[in-house]
Amino acid sequence: MNGSREMKIMTLNETTRSVYQDAFDAAATQGVRFEQIGFDQIVGGEQKNQSKLRKYLPKRATIDALRARYADFQPDVIQIGPKRRVALAAYMAFRSLPVPMVLEVGNIGSLNVLSPLDHLLHFNSRFTRILAPSRALVNNWAAAPAIGRLIGPERLEFIHHSIAILPPLDPADRDRLRASYGFGPDDFVVGSVCNNREIKNLGFVAGLIGEVGPKAVLALAGAGFDQSGGARIRAAGGDQVRCLGPVPDARRIMSIFDAYVTPTRSPGESFGLAHGEAMQQGVPALCMNIGGSAEMIEHGVSGAVLPAARQDWIHTLRRLNQNAGLRRQIGEAAAARIKSEFSPEAIGRNFIDFFQRLSFQAR
Repeated sequence: MNGSREMKIMTLNETTRSVYQDAFDAAATQGVRFEQIGFDQIVGGEQKNQSKLRKYLPKRATIDALRARYADFQPDVIQIGPKRRVALAAYMAFRSLPVPMVLEVGNIGSLNVLSPLDHLLHFNSRFTRILAPSRALVNNWAAAPAIGRLIGPERLEFIHHSIAILPPLDPADRDRLRASYGFGPDDFVVGSVCNNREIKNLGFVAGLIGEVGPKAVLALAGAGFDQSGGARIRAAGGDQVRCLGPVPDARRIMSIFDAYVTPTRSPGESFGLAHGEAMQQGVPALCMNIGGSAEMIEHGVSGAVLPAARQDWIHTLRRLNQNAGLRRQIGEAAAARIKSEFSPEAIGRNFIDFFQRLSFQAR
């Protein structure tokens, strides 16, 4: 860290592994020292009761154990995962100590002005920063008058999740993988990987796939497509929709797609990990112009950020269908963008800057 003293960061999550783990591992190579605490290891079975209050309220032994870990490590910053019972224990253990505390929140629309716990935690200025995985999530809170006022804009920050960088699939292996799922060399495979829910809005793309071209196919990997919602999606696209079910290595199957789609309804994805993983595999990605997925794309360069207008999606998918060179160009730009802006090393550097700012302000 350019000759500066070692930065010490304590993290508290349900398990020792954070959703930011790859970025933390990258930051550790730059001189940041982490003490990662798994809450379940400390509390054991104490949270197994049925009372809602007791579900969140930690026992004295848990608080004492957390304070002991703090005393041994003496962190510069404490970062706390989004589970409320974990955050409440951290608040009770560390509220009187002179250390910045960062509280993660992961879902758009997850805060409630009527929740006593949110007032004790997310709306409590003792938590120095409320950390989101996307600018969209921060903007969503700031635009809500009550939530924005209760949090305070100066406490809102975002750091994206990181995308693991995998080596590209060999073209021959890609062709074999495509064939194993029944896709021919002339098929234009538009794909999405997710557990099927209404907010994913995949019926939107199913309803227009027939207008993209006769060889266009919408391939859906994940759970829930054999239920009623999946039946509606299949009915909307007919024979041009194929549901692949859960797949063992979702990141690898993305490489067989010619385009990746994230047509999520408002308020959009809080981040959109699968979207970024497809881009990392060199697949052009399309998403709605809302939510965290839109932040990954430079529109027209590494993908397309589109309004919820059928003709815009049809036009963009047709262009990709008809121009393999364009697909290759956009896919290469997508992979380069993920590597430069969303790799564990890039996000790790963002965390180092973030931790240094908090530590400096606390002195």
